[in-house]
Parts: sequence; C-alpha cells; structure tokens
Amino acid sequence: MKLLSAGSYSDEDALNVSTEAYDKRKIRVCCPLCHKVASPLCSNKTVLLRQGLRWVGCSHQEPYSLFKATCGKCKLDYEFTVYTEQ
Repeated sequence: MKLLSAGSYSDEDALNVSTEAYDKRKIRVCCPLCHKVASPLCSNKTVLLRQGLRWVGCSHQEPYSLFKATCGKCKLDYEFTVYTEQ
C-alpha cells in the first residue's frame, strides 16, 4: 500500500553546531491529511523504511532517511524524508 507523503525535511535545524548534539524534536512534520504538526522522530512507533544517498541536481549526492509515522490525531500512516544538506 502506498503511503501519503508528508514531504522532505532538512536536519540542518536539528543539529546544534556548538555542541554537535542532534535534537529530534526540531524536525517538525505536518500530517498530509489533518495538518497536525508533530515531531515523529521522538516516537518509538516511527519506523525507518530506507536510507541511502540521493542525487541533488547533477552535482552531488546527499544522505537521506525515509520514515513511516502515524498521526496522533487522525491515525493516518504517512511517510516523510529527512535529509542532510551537503
């Protein structure tokens, strides 16, 4: 079954450069059905579906991770991508 996509999100804001700590709460994802905004990376129900490298234009590749999450409000299963800008 094809999941609805909630889009792609950069992890740039989640990384504190001075401490090199990664704050999963700062990755805010909007449900494609009810538009509830949440931090699904903090949930133990969020599942990593795939990770790897993707092409950005023709110049270079950047790492990405594709996740499956469930909305806490409407219970829709959806997917979203978190990528690291290079």
